[in-house]
Amino acid sequence: MSRTLSERDLLTPANCLVALIDLQPQMLFGVANFDRQAVINNNVALAKACRVFEVPVVLSTTRCGGSSRPVPSRSLRSP
Repeated sequence: MSRTLSERDLLTPANCLVALIDLQPQMLFGVANFDRQAVINNNVALAKACRVFEVPVVLSTTRCGGSSRPVPSRSLRSP
């Protein structure tokens, strides 16, 4: 069955968001099957793309402060 795409089916900044969850350096120690730097780079690229396309981002972390700042926080700041 063929289905046509309508405007309601498209994701827009008004009807979606991106959640970046617990992207702290300490959490990357558990990543063994991916290059840790690639994980960081991909998340920073995603955060920058969200900023360009004005997609809301929720940045969640379990502990904030000290050296526990989320990895992509620098890319979410205004230029």
